[in-house]
Formats: sequence, structure tokens, C-alpha cells
Amino acid sequence: MPEIPTVRDDVKALRGLHLWHFAMSNCSQRVRLALEEKGVPWTSHHVDLSKNEHATPGFRAINPRGLVPVLVHDGRTIVESNDVVAWLEERFPGPRLLPEPAGDRDFALRSLAATDAIQPAIKLVSHEFLFKPMRRMSPTQLEEFAASCGDEALVRFMRDFSSKEGFGRARISAAVGELERAFGELESRLDGRPWLSGASFGLADVSWIVNVHRVALARYPLGRFPRLDDWYRRVRSRPSFASAIAAWEDRGARWFFAAYGRWRALRGTGIAAFTTPRAD
Repeated sequence: MPEIPTVRDDVKALRGLHLWHFAMSNCSQRVRLALEEKGVPWTSHHVDLSKNEHATPGFRAINPRGLVPVLVHDGRTIVESNDVVAWLEERFPGPRLLPEPAGDRDFALRSLAATDAIQPAIKLVSHEFLFKPMRRMSPTQLEEFAASCGDEALVRFMRDFSSKEGFGRARISAAVGELERAFGELESRLDGRPWLSGASFGLADVSWIVNVHRVALARYPLGRFPRLDDWYRRVRSRPSFASAIAAWEDRGARWFFAAYGRWRALRGTGIAAFTTPRAD
């Protein structure tokens, strides 16, 4: 697990669970959901990515990469959302999220790796179909961001995103295609099972729901995968989804995403325009 050194003395002195997170970050949503499902109390430290608070010296002293979420557990610092979720599962009783049957357990563990691997596609789709009007930076803003951000890959990503050309159709199509291939596998997994984790809600569901929710906000036509669509509706009815995800979503942002998605759809440039035909 990626435990990193705890540098700040005030953070070392913290007892209990403290989470540095952003309301709309899908990786932060994943950890909040696991905390709610486990019934573990935690202290919130909100980091507003829209104001580049993740690039401040104070936060980078907690995580030099400037990424959320970050969990501090009795002064120990854990990063990477799926590793944080695994950390919580190992150290806190509550409802068990890792299934007992070997096959389901193996799928849950593979899901953690798969959602890590697909995060670049999620990030690209999020910026293209949700954040584009508000997150693109001017040349001056890009230089300021580059000077303060400790993640060179993120700086390159933001330069591409903010350029006149943007990501380009081929790159967007590749990201959407990667997500669709994953959704096809999840659709097959749900054949005869109520949950991705098997008989009970668990780690695989926690890890995947935030990604499915993100593309649903971007108006992806999830009905192309009927079992996955039904699973998504059932997860959204869970109390943990309401408290860990829905309660943190800004209503204004949700309204903006919906309006922007409709505008893109009317222009023929919405996410549905980048989908590939499915065999019946």
C-alpha cells in the first residue's frame, strides 16, 4: 500500500481518521463511500480543486503529488483511493466489503486494479464533457499552475486540455471506447448476480460506482448496458450513496453539467457521439 512519509508535525499528531478530499473528485467519492459503508467516523478536510488548493505548499507538504484523496490514520498518511479503501477494509471491522468466496474476492481485487488503470480515461472524459467551460486555463494561468503543481503529467494534461485543439476526436474516442469495453465486462459480470462483488454489495461495487456515476453525469447512454444501468439505479438508492456522494454534489454544478450536456448533444458533440455500435 502506498503509505508515504508524514512530514507536517501537526498532521503527525492527528488521531483517528482524517480525509483530505474534494466534493466532486471521483476518487474522493470512492473513499467517502467506503467510510460510510464501514460506518467509520472521520474528519473532513475539504480541498477545493477548482481553486487549485491542491497545488498549495501546505497541501503538497501532505501529498507531494498534489492529489486527493489523502487519508491520515493516527498520523500515518495513505494515498491512492483504492489503496485507502483496502486499508480501511483491513483495519476496521464493520460490514465486510471483501467477499469470502475466492472467485468473488479475486474479481473484487481485480476491480481495484482495473479502476486504477481506467482513471486516465475517466479524467479525460470528465474534463471534456463536464468541466470544459470552467476548467480551461489561459496561458498565464497555465504558467502559474505549472510553477505550483508538483505533477508534470497533470501539467501536460492541462496544457492539452486548454489548448485551442483540445484533446482531439481520436483521443476522446479512445477514452470513451476504453470505458465502454470495461462496461461490457461489468454487464457480463452482472448476469445472474445482484452485485459486482457477488451476493452482497462490496469492494468491486464501491470501486466502480463512482466511475459509472461520473459518465452518467456526462450523459453517457447507460441504457446500452441494461444490467449495469439497473445496478447503477440500485446503488444510488443506498444510504451510503446519498451521504457520501449526492450530499457533496453542488446543485449548481449538477445543473450546469446537465445544461452543458444537452448543449453538446444538440450540437452532435456530446459523449453519445463518441460511442461505438453494440452487437445485440
